[in-house]
Formats: sequence, structure tokens, C-alpha cells
Amino acid sequence: EQSQLALRNGKAVLCEKPITTLPDQFLELKTLALSKNLYLMEGMWMYFLPAIQKAQQWIAEGKLGKIRSIKADFGYNVHIDAEDTIYNQKLAVELLLDKRIYPIAIATLLLGSRPKTINVTSRKAETGVDSDVVAVLDYNKSSAILHASFESQIRNTTQIIGEEGTIEIPDFWGAKSCTVIKGKDVVEHFVDQSSGRGFNHEIQAVTDDLLAGKKESQVVSYSVSEQLQTLLSEVSSHF
Repeated sequence: EQSQLALRNGKAVLCEKPITTLPDQFLELKTLALSKNLYLMEGMWMYFLPAIQKAQQWIAEGKLGKIRSIKADFGYNVHIDAEDTIYNQKLAVELLLDKRIYPIAIATLLLGSRPKTINVTSRKAETGVDSDVVAVLDYNKSSAILHASFESQIRNTTQIIGEEGTIEIPDFWGAKSCTVIKGKDVVEHFVDQSSGRGFNHEIQAVTDDLLAGKKESQVVSYSVSEQLQTLLSEVSSHF
């Protein structure tokens, strides 16, 4: 509603992820932005982090060969409280729609197209909100194994596994570093030396787009948000 209100009043919109909770809602926002000739972007800050972009560069350079698997997990133990925003069903909250969108977002970023098959195992908290989800996505010649949890503290790490090596990204949702490993050897390591938590990269990218008169981000494009919304919805349908 807030994004619609801003667009209707002629304002460009950068909306925190997930931009909506259902695919149809995103299509409504997209249609409104296009009709108003205004900029609209989903705030997936992870996509703008230098460490994530460095990993993408390494992949494009062929340092891993073909990508065969992505393993990503994100979670920590959260005390169950029906009034807390995390567990309150009245607020349209799900595990996948909170910070746990990140494992699905990294798989979408690196593997792109929609998976051929989706297999999901999940548990719900006593409030009815999902509290632990494991999804296995088959992309024909590659796969993604994704784990999101409110029940346990896990490593919050992404591994991008290729034919010739692996990229490891600790705390990938707010990544400050990434490493290429071949066998037991570290062959390349990158550390982001920039200050701040990382929102500055997203803010700068949107500012540059607006100053250039662009109406859509090339990093978090409409098609990327549509893929994310569709995949989130399909994974949730397996609960």
C-alpha cells in the first residue's frame, strides 16, 4: 500500500525485500510504475555487495568451471512469541518472507531460470508460521540445497560448487568476503574494505539509476523480482 501511494504521487520507489508477499501483488506494482513512468526496485541489498559481485565475476571468468550445486543456509534461534513480527500470522509473515529469503535469492541470482523440480521439507511453529524449511531445487544440470530456520543457529554460509572448485561466502546475506578453494588450497580471497554495513552500495546504485533517468534497475530488474516472487510462492505451496 505504501509503495502504491508513493507511485501514485509521482515518487520513485525502493521497497525493502520481499517487495510484495504474492506474485500478483508485484505485477500490480510493476504495472502502476510503468503507467506512471517511474522507477521501482526491490531492495535486495545482497545483490549489490562487492563480495557477491566478486563471486559472480569469478564464476564468469570460469574459475569454477560449470556450476553443479549451491548450498545456502540462513537461520538462528528465535523465541516463539505470537505478537512478535516474526511469528505473527496477522502480519503476513513467513519464514521465507523474512530474512530467510536470502538462500532463495542467492540461488536465483546464480542459477537464474526457474527450477525443473522443487522438493520441500518444513515445520511450523505453534502460531502456524513456518519455522524451518529445507528446499532442494533441481535445475537439470545443477541443483540448490537451501535451508532456512527460526529454530536453530546455523552457519549462514553459501557454497558455490563447480566442476573445478568451490566459492565459499560466509554470512553471505551481508557478505564482506569470499574465497575460491580448489581441493584443500585457497587460490583466491577477496575482502570488502568499504565502510558501512553494505546498504551504501544499493543506495548508490539506485541514485546512479535515477540521475541517469533509468526507470528500472539492471541488477534487481523486474524479471528478477518476478522470479523471486514466483519461486517463493512455489516453495511455500509445498508446506
